[in-house]
Amino acid sequence: MSQDPSFFGPQAVYRNCPRCGKPVLPVDLVTECPHCGYEIRNPRPVPLAETTIFDSSQSNVDLRLEPEPMTPSTPDPLIGADFDVYRIEALLGKGGMGRVYLARHKDLHRSCALKVLMPELVEEDREFVDRFLNEGRAAAALSHPNVITVHAVGQERALYFLEMEFVPGRSLRQIIRDEHRLAPLRATALAARIADGLAEAHRLGIIHRDLKPDNVLMTLQGIPKIADFGLAKIIRHATKGTGEPLCGTPQFMAPELFDGAPASAATDVYALGVTYFLMLSGRLPYHGETLAVLMGDVLH
Repeated sequence: MSQDPSFFGPQAVYRNCPRCGKPVLPVDLVTECPHCGYEIRNPRPVPLAETTIFDSSQSNVDLRLEPEPMTPSTPDPLIGADFDVYRIEALLGKGGMGRVYLARHKDLHRSCALKVLMPELVEEDREFVDRFLNEGRAAAALSHPNVITVHAVGQERALYFLEMEFVPGRSLRQIIRDEHRLAPLRATALAARIADGLAEAHRLGIIHRDLKPDNVLMTLQGIPKIADFGLAKIIRHATKGTGEPLCGTPQFMAPELFDGAPASAATDVYALGVTYFLMLSGRLPYHGETLAVLMGDVLH
């Protein structure tokens, strides 16, 4: 990954190697100096590309992350409010498809994670609602210790939501960011447990389609749980090509997906392999500032 500043975002700058003093672009959590071979640990975050819908014929799609615009913060009207049978307590995170809140089930007296679909998407395309609810119901059929449980799907005040198990821990991405590399035994143990969760999903005919460290949550006991089965945080790219649209995080997508093949159990396993590589090495196996470069590396 010697030429991928997107790994650290568009603000990445060169730093000097501690051994030889020559400039090195810090493109991974652990970067090997191309001049002397010294391993440089870079304590910066790992903003991997987001889940994306793109056209394979548009090979110049830029995979580098753009900085988020600075906008004045406005109070979230849902925080502190009653919502269906829940009391929403705090915002846990947000993505291209919706927001996830920490909520309290008022009848069952338990904490849960509530994922609310962005109303703008509902107005834009009703298909988002169908995808959100249908795949939420499919995920609810999964019951496995290494998979986040979906408890309910519903609608309130024209907002569609999923109630999910709340995991009070970090994501695997955050752990890799903080620790740079995981010890081989630990990485292998985590990969095996993630594989167990995937196997149960595949047994039920459910494909994740976007497995990556962001979508693996770690409990306080160190148990990995796969989240977002088919509930991709979608960011649209306006493309006018004739190729079939692809959906996923490009760095974790299997070669056959770039050739137009449908997602399968095998493509989930490939994404797990990339995740395992990242856990062990602190870097991604393939890179590229544009889709064309990345596809060339993955395919050839």
